[in-house]
Amino acid sequence: MGQWVGECWEQITHGCGYIFNCNHPHYMAIYESMGTLGIGMIHRHDEKKINNFLNYVVPYLVNGEKEQQHPRVKGSPYMRSFGKGVIDSKNRRGL
Repeated sequence: MGQWVGECWEQITHGCGYIFNCNHPHYMAIYESMGTLGIGMIHRHDEKKINNFLNYVVPYLVNGEKEQQHPRVKGSPYMRSFGKGVIDSKNRRGL
């Protein structure tokens, strides 16, 4: 999906736009080799990836110095910038 968005963005901007997809397999392999992979699918029992997420990803997302990189569009004051998913427990194979 990220790759597709990047290709669309390049078409829209006629090659003048830029996108960096940290979920690209090439970059994920680099993070994995450095022991800092904290993006992608993270299972709740995978302590290493959870710690990487908390130590590397969260500080990046909440860095106040990245003024131009945070989402700016909100349709109403009651909308969330970040959301959470909820899984219906009756469809969870006995969990």
